[in-house]
Amino acid sequence: MTDFNSQQGDKLSFLKMDANVDTKALDAFSFIGSGEFTGAGQLRF
Repeated sequence: MTDFNSQQGDKLSFLKMDANVDTKALDAFSFIGSGEFTGAGQLRF
């Protein structure tokens, strides 16, 4: 990815991505802020 700028309104969408490929469902990601990773499907920055 190049030229990403959130101040200019750029956004990322993970809606159609599977957070856990080990299940048959389309699992959603969960945002954990700046916390430590503790499991599959977590996003942070």
